[in-house]
Amino acid sequence: SRTTAETLSAYRQVFKTEPPKKLIRYAGHTFEDRAAARATVCSADPNIQAILTESDISAAGAFKNAQTHKLPVIVIGQGNQLISRLLGFSSIDQHLTEIGKEAVKLVLDGDHRESNLLVNFDVHWRL
Repeated sequence: SRTTAETLSAYRQVFKTEPPKKLIRYAGHTFEDRAAARATVCSADPNIQAILTESDISAAGAFKNAQTHKLPVIVIGQGNQLISRLLGFSSIDQHLTEIGKEAVKLVLDGDHRESNLLVNFDVHWRL
């Protein structure tokens, strides 16, 4: 996904190296898949401190699995969906509704050029 590509790019910029392959997992589509991916990542590096997922649904599986196994790992999802608020894990809100509205406005205005509109994001820390 675009979000994953940008997250990996940010890692490279900050740490001046590629992220270790053993710490990246592309999990399936179910809650159970994400829980299994969390287990695999944490067994690859037992000192892992945080897991960043591509969505709050992905984070929910990792979060519940970490709770079950009493692992001191911070799980961060993306989307700031209801599930992150109910379960109490952190989430990044990219304001996708605002981005969608702006995209529709560009189309309806007949403006088909690439837009450089900046939309801020918020990190909702729930520790």
